[in-house]
Amino acid sequence: MSCSKADILISNESKLDSTIHVNEIYLSGFEIVRRDRRVNGRKWVVVCIYLRTNHNFPIRDDLNNDNLECSFVEISMPRSPGFLVGTW
Repeated sequence: MSCSKADILISNESKLDSTIHVNEIYLSGFEIVRRDRRVNGRKWVVVCIYLRTNHNFPIRDDLNNDNLECSFVEISMPRSPGFLVGTW
């Protein structure tokens, strides 16, 4: 039986607000990209992308839309073309 580790984890509709510090949702071995949204003056974490720390990725803010709860990153890997990972 083979075991594999997840390299990318995505969380949607987290319902976390700004009182939750990034250290409270930290996963060992991962970097977190979170996108917050203001609703009725309160800041909510609506989507999170966890990426294993060995991945190179720019956050693609140019693909975000203020009317949508979304986030995108571009994964770069050695000797292969990059690819987009997104959630909304």
